[in-house]
Amino acid sequence: MHHSPVAIFATIASDSTTSSSFQTIVFYNIVTNVGGGYNPRTGVFLTPTNGLYMFSTSVMVKLSTPTTNTRFKIRKNGSHVASLMASDIEGNWETVSGTVILPLLVGDTVKVTCVESRRFISGGHFTFFSGTKLSSVHK
Repeated sequence: MHHSPVAIFATIASDSTTSSSFQTIVFYNIVTNVGGGYNPRTGVFLTPTNGLYMFSTSVMVKLSTPTTNTRFKIRKNGSHVASLMASDIEGNWETVSGTVILPLLVGDTVKVTCVESRRFISGGHFTFFSGTKLSSVHK
């Protein structure tokens, strides 16, 4: 059985960005996009071939005293798969990260969203999204 390689790695390279409610995080700096599944304009991975995939994300976010936490979600086809939460009362930069393994069919989508608005998400390659196809067969 032929295994079509798929691998992505993208970052927010330079400027920080401010989120809006339920915004898709756009990791616009493409480092790797084998298989062409990730769209750096929309922040959405569109599955090019059926298989079992692993995705990881890490987001650095600035929290202020009145903004003590923020949540990010990994979504498959718009549905919540995993949550990440950063919390701080001193106004520091915090980093959250997570990994999911998902069975995907051609056309399925995966993305990372920020639940709250007005969160400062760090650039400088501190914030990234990666994924790879592990196997062509899944059950």
